[in-house]
Amino acid sequence: MQVTVLEILKDDVQDNESGKWLYVLLTAPMWVDSGEWIEKYQKFLIFLPDAMPVFDFEG
Repeated sequence: MQVTVLEILKDDVQDNESGKWLYVLLTAPMWVDSGEWIEKYQKFLIFLPDAMPVFDFEG
């Protein structure tokens, strides 16, 4: 998933995992688990667990 973080909203706990809510802009299209194709430049609210590795592939 390639996104630009627009805003870091708040710390929270979801399903017993600590993390942060982020407001992001999708910067590349992608397929999701439901089989739906999502075009780039859509905005989403996502929960990012603290334990999830994040890689910066910006060149």
